[in-house]
Amino acid sequence: MMTALVAALLLCGAMAFWYVRRERRDPIVEKTRLSVLFKRSREGSDVQAMLELAHAYSEGIGVRKNKDLAEHWLGRSRDVFLEAIFQQSIHSLRSEPRHPELALEGLRLASGQGYAKAQLILAGLLVVGDDVPQDLVEGYRMANVVAESAIDESVRVSAEELLVIAEAQMSAEQVEEAKKSSSGGGLGVSHSEG
Repeated sequence: MMTALVAALLLCGAMAFWYVRRERRDPIVEKTRLSVLFKRSREGSDVQAMLELAHAYSEGIGVRKNKDLAEHWLGRSRDVFLEAIFQQSIHSLRSEPRHPELALEGLRLASGQGYAKAQLILAGLLVVGDDVPQDLVEGYRMANVVAESAIDESVRVSAEELLVIAEAQMSAEQVEEAKKSSSGGGLGVSHSEG
């Protein structure tokens, strides 16, 4: 189900790019369309509108080309998309019937993209072994990377608390192994805190 959600969102984005690129429109119509996109994007949850704005700024369609604004809207669309995956994963853990396999898939996807909240929750699941097989070394490694690189103070502190919980259950060799494997990063942690 999570894979279908990801595929559907990517398809929407591809269709939006095709629609915008297929023809140059009347400048007045384009300005009106862009003002609607700005409004939808500022509201914060319309990934397609954000992708269309990124494309417009990248190609100079209806606006001056602006690489910084194109990157801004592309980054915002990425953050909104990852937050949606994260929220769906949490819902899969909380709803009845529970779907931990879907949650795990979504959390791994968002974690792989550097989404700190997903990395923290996934690390916690691995340390506790709730709904997934316990893996103290991997959970510790992930929590350590988040603790070292998270921007949001509450995420960083939570990761540090998780390290203490994990370390209490691990041997000295396991802790050393986890620290070595986390020193290279390996998670693609970004500044997205969600």
